[in-house]
Amino acid sequence: MKLQSHDRLTAFQLLSCRVEIRHEDPALANTLRYLAGNAQQTLRLCKILRYEIQGSGPYLLLEEGDFLEAVGTREDVLHVIYTRVYRRMLERFVLAGWTVLHGAVAKIGDHRLLLLGHKGVGKTSLATRLLYSGHCIEGDEIALERSSQVIALPRLFHLKPGIERQVPELEPVIGQLPTQPSGAIDILALDPTVLGFDWRIDAGPIDTLIWIIANHGGQTRLEPCAPFEMIRYILESSLGWGETRDVLVAAASRLGRNGGYTLILGNTHDAAHRLESEFLCAC
Repeated sequence: MKLQSHDRLTAFQLLSCRVEIRHEDPALANTLRYLAGNAQQTLRLCKILRYEIQGSGPYLLLEEGDFLEAVGTREDVLHVIYTRVYRRMLERFVLAGWTVLHGAVAKIGDHRLLLLGHKGVGKTSLATRLLYSGHCIEGDEIALERSSQVIALPRLFHLKPGIERQVPELEPVIGQLPTQPSGAIDILALDPTVLGFDWRIDAGPIDTLIWIIANHGGQTRLEPCAPFEMIRYILESSLGWGETRDVLVAAASRLGRNGGYTLILGNTHDAAHRLESEFLCAC
């Protein structure tokens, strides 16, 4: 069965890749909102990733015209397409010499920050709080580095249930955000442009690195971090996409040679205020 001319197209840019997903089921347009962001991106497009989704449940998934998988639900479609799209894109960047790090990219005043930390420390919550405080947030989860240039992955911000308690401004729109089950919870996907914020992705140098340590409910502190410690933290932030050890060590040495800060994160509001006090005053 071939897709007809009236079938729907969901398309978006993912750094140097354009993603095109054609589908017959009109209900999939809402499901695929979880994937499709509207960030302004300056990288030149050099690859189109093409997908077709046939049927209205069950679904037949094709990648570049070849069979990919047969699934039963719209959630299954999203999971498979999401996984394949990001894997293909990131593998292209790793082959081109980029290192993939678990981190958010933010700009406070004239300072471009790379926020690093283990899963669950509060990077996305802090980035969202900073967004509503008027700062530029380029990405909440993954950053790529090559030759001292860092670019954020333009993935929608993934918010966990309860985020509105840390960022109350989100409460009126929580019910409008696309979701995807993840274990026992539903993850919300936030496109900053939908809320009227600018969202721009550029490659450029990082001014300051921040390693976040969770201290939820406790005191928030911002403390200097020596270069050797920061380099170790950067190595811990590798997502293991196949970079050689030499490439990873070189990236950590470039980024961490001037040290940075450790942010002991007690609560999101205090952490955002502490960063603003440090970097807005330094402008």
